[in-house]
Amino acid sequence: MWPRIVVTAVLLAVLAGVYYYLESGPGSGAPATEKPKSKLFDFASGDVTAFTIKKPDGSSVSLIRSASDWKIIDPVKTPADQSAAEQVVSAGAALSSEKELGDISDPAEFGLKTPTELTFVLASNQTRILKIGDKTPNGSGYYVMAGDAKKAFTIESRSAESMLKSLFDLRGKKLLAFDTLSTASFEIEALGAALSAERVKEGNVKPEDARWRIVKPDTAEADKGEVIKLLSRVTEAKAESFVEESAADLARYGLEKPEITVRLVSDDGKKAGLMIGSSAPEGGKYARIGDSGAVIRISADVASTVSESVAKLRLTTFTGVDRSKIKRIRLETANGSYTAERKKAEKKDDDDEWKFIEPAGMVADSLAFAALIYDIERARYSRMIPRPEKLSTYGLDKPSFTLTVTLDGAETTILAAYKEDKQGYRYYASAPGRAEVFEIEKSTFDSLAKTAHDFENRRFFIVRSDNVGRIVVKRLGQVFDISREGEGFALKSPEKRIIPVEKWREFAWKIIEMKYETLRQGPQGATGVEKPSLAISVYNASGELVDEVSVGGYDQARDFYFAKSSKKNAVLAVNSRFVKEDVINYLETLIGIDER
Repeated sequence: MWPRIVVTAVLLAVLAGVYYYLESGPGSGAPATEKPKSKLFDFASGDVTAFTIKKPDGSSVSLIRSASDWKIIDPVKTPADQSAAEQVVSAGAALSSEKELGDISDPAEFGLKTPTELTFVLASNQTRILKIGDKTPNGSGYYVMAGDAKKAFTIESRSAESMLKSLFDLRGKKLLAFDTLSTASFEIEALGAALSAERVKEGNVKPEDARWRIVKPDTAEADKGEVIKLLSRVTEAKAESFVEESAADLARYGLEKPEITVRLVSDDGKKAGLMIGSSAPEGGKYARIGDSGAVIRISADVASTVSESVAKLRLTTFTGVDRSKIKRIRLETANGSYTAERKKAEKKDDDDEWKFIEPAGMVADSLAFAALIYDIERARYSRMIPRPEKLSTYGLDKPSFTLTVTLDGAETTILAAYKEDKQGYRYYASAPGRAEVFEIEKSTFDSLAKTAHDFENRRFFIVRSDNVGRIVVKRLGQVFDISREGEGFALKSPEKRIIPVEKWREFAWKIIEMKYETLRQGPQGATGVEKPSLAISVYNASGELVDEVSVGGYDQARDFYFAKSSKKNAVLAVNSRFVKEDVINYLETLIGIDER
């Protein structure tokens, strides 16, 4: 037994030595002193007016606080990254020792003979010096010395690494001292094209709400959304690396004759410029700011955004309509017309309601009208004909449709037509207050030329899903009866069980989305709706019948079922997918719910 005890004792001694080494590291043999953590310096971060970080290789970076901003003064004069600079002084002011190692005879063993040296200059002109050496063997801290004393300490890795900043870490990366809303005008030269634009100043209109106008090469309204996108990208752009502080050969970087030039002017008259050159081997683009000789590398996305903007900045919407102000829409064609009015939602999250005035009795699909007013506002042209001699050249003397939009206190009328030429059909439009004729895409024409049928709410059950109180489905002799019970829902037939709320909501949504199509050609022979194989009844939360729909025979050639509503006299068509999948399959799923 004695040999085993001896071996165990030796192992414990070795482990203790390893622990001592890892915790205290190399040195003169003086043991680490377990003491409460104590601050190494007696200053607050606000007391620091300047600091220098000198690396073991002799390189250094010096910063000075000017008012509330930090600036780099050596090795270059440039704005600093304010957050990074504050991180250094805050870490220094809060620095506490983890362990005290006592006086050390050989600083080199701790990396403290040629350390990284931080010098903090205080408002009192006093200085505080911190030397940071190697990491401790277990990686949890760094060896440090404060001032001229030979006493060494360990500090947390996180604290040390907050101060071990490089010139790149401390340098301001934002390219331009501008923000989007302070920019009053700009110029772009890209890909052989040039464009200038300015913000329109109108009374007390805020910059974020103001219009933008192109002033060169001609005068035109600018697309405010594209302008904001461009300015945001440019003013928020940051350097990915600093390539050369004072480049003698700009041609080497494609900056002697830059591919892209952006010039900005702020509201207070300040100017800034960004020149973008050739692609860098490591990715991105070479660039320089203003007349500076410094070459930086930026993201290629900045360059592509600017070059693409030249084509996108010109506003190509032509209706001049703000969709939020639309109250009424009237469409007139040779084949019919419709008029619909809008009722604004009382609650913020609710949808606006639309109602047909003509044709009378038709129920409007409010979501379809919501899409239409967006299409009206954002309708774009592909080509502008500035001074057309004759509207008949473009078919607008006898338009295919007339779209009249009533806004708050005004009406605006849009005419559209199509003409056939050697290239096929071409589509044209005119807008109120505009002398031009606009060529538009077929998709734009089609989006505005929709008929009343396109906006008819063809749902059988006109009720909100959260107002459905009961659904009864009769199929093949079985009755499925699901209804609201207090805060929950229950299946009462063909068996009794509780239905999870999410399952009820999903089922109710599927049922009320049941839509019909009007038969353009009447049914040939029996339809089966008098003796249906499927009947669906929906009641609202007050117990009132919303509608009862009988589904009859299947028309295989046209892939639909015949159906009839208790609210309508006509025989209608229902998509076969709805009957087979949305109703029948879901009923089977609902019956198969595991209550556990």
